[in-house]
Amino acid sequence: MASPDGHLHWQKVFERRIRPALEIVLAVGIVVAAAALTLVPVQVTDDAMAPTLNRGDWVLVSRVPYYLSDPKRGDIVAVAAAQPTGTVRLLRVVGLPGESVQIRAAQVLINRRLLEEPYLPESPTLAQAADAYEYRLTRARYVLLNDNRTQRSDSRARGNFTRDAIIGRAWLIVWPPERVSALPRP
Repeated sequence: MASPDGHLHWQKVFERRIRPALEIVLAVGIVVAAAALTLVPVQVTDDAMAPTLNRGDWVLVSRVPYYLSDPKRGDIVAVAAAQPTGTVRLLRVVGLPGESVQIRAAQVLINRRLLEEPYLPESPTLAQAADAYEYRLTRARYVLLNDNRTQRSDSRARGNFTRDAIIGRAWLIVWPPERVSALPRP
């Protein structure tokens, strides 16, 4: 038969040692689950967003900002790549719903006005200067472009993107260590 003192001993052990450990494990589990639901790590696998993002960079993408508001011009966003790869690509928001977007050589016109793009290299080049693209964006449609405009794995190849195709906003370079930094919003 167990003594009342033995029961009290184990109750004290539980209260002092086991319960705090369980609370820490539970708290860590909640934080990990919340991060998994709101953050997506993305590896940059090409030079499409150079010079802003380099091949080999790891970027954290947050789903939270677009629960609260719509993407803004200049945001770097994550979208699902064309099938069958199933990978995630990072692209820059250039055209917004309701706008007319024209791309001619290295110039982007929004509603016939030249778009200032301070994040691009000083003299962006395109593979074919004669190429021209035009989009009239309806509700919840966006034009997304690479910063390295010689790479065409963006709206020039895929057309405009729906709001639902946008996974979230890139906000932090986390690897390599010498490049750890927040991505500024223009």
